[in-house]
Amino acid sequence: MRLEGRTIDHKYLVGDLVAAGGMGQVYAARHLETERQVALKILRGDSLPQPEAVERLRREARAAGRIGHDNICEVLDLGRLPDGTPYLVLPLLRGKTLAAALRDSGPLPLPRVLDIGAQILAGLAAAHDAGIVHRDLKPENVFLVRMGDRDDFVKILDFGISKSVEPRPIDGSLTQTGTVLGTPHYMAPEQVRGRKDLDHRVDLYATGVLLYRMTTARLPFTGDSYSAIVSAILLDPFPPPRALRPDLPESLETVILRAMARDRNDRFPDAETMRRALLDVRSPDSGRAETPAESTQPAPAAFGDTGRGDSTPSAPTPPTGALHSVSTGSTAARRAESPRDPRR
Repeated sequence: MRLEGRTIDHKYLVGDLVAAGGMGQVYAARHLETERQVALKILRGDSLPQPEAVERLRREARAAGRIGHDNICEVLDLGRLPDGTPYLVLPLLRGKTLAAALRDSGPLPLPRVLDIGAQILAGLAAAHDAGIVHRDLKPENVFLVRMGDRDDFVKILDFGISKSVEPRPIDGSLTQTGTVLGTPHYMAPEQVRGRKDLDHRVDLYATGVLLYRMTTARLPFTGDSYSAIVSAILLDPFPPPRALRPDLPESLETVILRAMARDRNDRFPDAETMRRALLDVRSPDSGRAETPAESTQPAPAAFGDTGRGDSTPSAPTPPTGALHSVSTGSTAARRAESPRDPRR
């Protein structure tokens, strides 16, 4: 169903198709009263049973609203098309996903790795403090926008399969015991096993994999099938980052390996502890690596991946994370004193 030129709910004039994927479409749109440029995220009618589709979008809207952090993509509105198809209204981000940045650049410079990683962890810390676990963190769900003269302002997208760890979860029947949701390359071992008692540490593991990929341009675990990837995550060793990129500081490798510990008790206790460890990483050549100021400002309205970092939403690479998965608790004070090496 194409919507260009239509008016939705007497409020949104639909413009160009920005991206499309297995679960739905993202259109640029304009609010008729305020003239604000927004993005409409619309689920395909055949992608999920409608009650489940509606619940996923509601969960995404509630999660973003509860977190309320600059590094989390906010949700502006929630509605339905005349045929009942649900949609979300999001800021129209201009920039590219981390996936596109990695395709364009390969391994990233150390300051950029630390900057992006610290912002991801700041957003996750806010989410976890609000009792929300993302569970599908991957390069496609990390959006990089330019704000003023600042590059790489991070917006975490797609809380569609997020999990509340409160006594009364908001997940309903969508995340029953044994159901595996998420992207396999970035899943923690307990997640690929389908354990019910997932907590915020699955997001820290995924951040470790993101840091690994940003520094090496490789994934730690690969396979030619879903089951092969899962088996590798659970059993196989992987090369430490400095074996692939010797110029990396040992302290950064330590952060990555601790985040990716197979035993979640050996990982960082919370996102803020991991963020501070990342900010303490020192360059082998120049002492502490140069990183932007820790304080951030709100980013401009936006959503959608041009893949080029420009401001024209034409023929973009589909942001698969935002479309294919329409798609904690309080922080702890302790650190694991001697985390095991996750490669063993």
